[in-house]
Amino acid sequence: MSAEQPQLEQPTGIVQQIQRGKVSPNDETSILQVRLMIIVPLGFVLPLILLLLGYPAVALAAFLAGVALLLITYSGVALRQRMDTYRVWTFYALADAVVIWLMSFVLGTYFNVFLIIAIVEVARIYRQARLVVITGLLVAAAVALEGLLAGLANAGGTMRLPLIAYAEQPGFAAAAYALTAACVGLSLSTFIDRYTREIISYERVQQTNAAEMHVAHEIQSSLMSPRELQTSNWQIAAISIPARDVGGDFYEYIPYFGDVNSVGGIAIGDVSGKGIPAALQMAVVRTIFRIEARRRILPAETLNRVNQSLLTEMPLGMVTLLYAFVEPKEGVMHFANAGHNYPILLNGTVRELKLAGLPLGIYDETEYEEQSVPILPGNTVIFYTDGVVEAQNKLGEIYGFPRLLELVGTLHDHDPKGVLHEIMDAVRVFVGEAEQTDDITVVVLQHSQVKQ
Repeated sequence: MSAEQPQLEQPTGIVQQIQRGKVSPNDETSILQVRLMIIVPLGFVLPLILLLLGYPAVALAAFLAGVALLLITYSGVALRQRMDTYRVWTFYALADAVVIWLMSFVLGTYFNVFLIIAIVEVARIYRQARLVVITGLLVAAAVALEGLLAGLANAGGTMRLPLIAYAEQPGFAAAAYALTAACVGLSLSTFIDRYTREIISYERVQQTNAAEMHVAHEIQSSLMSPRELQTSNWQIAAISIPARDVGGDFYEYIPYFGDVNSVGGIAIGDVSGKGIPAALQMAVVRTIFRIEARRRILPAETLNRVNQSLLTEMPLGMVTLLYAFVEPKEGVMHFANAGHNYPILLNGTVRELKLAGLPLGIYDETEYEEQSVPILPGNTVIFYTDGVVEAQNKLGEIYGFPRLLELVGTLHDHDPKGVLHEIMDAVRVFVGEAEQTDDITVVVLQHSQVKQ
């Protein structure tokens, strides 16, 4: 058994937040910039307007609110040394809500518009829907409580809340609403500008990734064995369709004792997973297999060596591989199976060539068994990966082995290309418009009838 691989330490804090897509590395700077953008007009421009309009007490309250927000910002920077960015942002959101709510008692419900601006910034910078919802509920509760307390204060005659009667001060109301409109406009403009840049950047990255994946697909396709091969009275037809641009399925031909024009070894494999990781693992498995298969003949011996090499050189996930070696003159096929789907033999009947075995890369002391079967003229052998029988339609139904078995039972008189065509067409019709969920590979070997 291979040595247990060490567990990597899980990232925490800002690294974890970035990996989860909640924040970006530039957001710590962005939040400080946005806070200053809101605090300056709130704590310094607004008090100046209030002084000019003859409200020194209210101007002082607004100025103190600005100072409080600056202190909250400074506290957030200090907390960042002990907390991750997400928790600091939560502190900002709650502390700002409290300060702005308290100021609304002095300046009136109008002031809650600034809290709406803060909510917009929470949505843009914090990127947390829960914070936006919580802050919004806090605003609703604050406004209700504010109205209740203001009514009690006014009824008691102790003081008048809010201190500014907007109906009696049309000039002040106009200035206040103009300032609010300016703040909202600035906030929305930065919101639109930032997301426009992000969308453009995302589209460029997607275009680059698509181009690179296309190149990777072309490279992987070029490394595959030919789709068709005919030598004497033996024919092969094959196809491999990855679920993404690249995949983990592969098939391979090994020439008969170095004769590139003669059928010899036929392998079909499936690396667990899809996409780039599976493609990289597939390349490793394929390379090791090609090396080992050229050093020896018998399939069982070959799989034993491939398994040991994989565990030694590069421990991988689960890999299934079936390897068959054909003696073309004798018409005999030797095969060994490392956890792969059983091949199907068409010889007048439909027969599975059942031979079990553990997948590669699991256990270093596995010994693979080998069987032999005659392949007479007119016989066909179908090798396939589980992407065929596990193909799903929009209803979530899988194609299944019974459907495949029923189909191939009607293909005794087809040539390899015809068998391949019928199988792929049947799977496409069954799947319909549903997305392909797994790589699909099929290899068809046929011992052709000797022409008289």
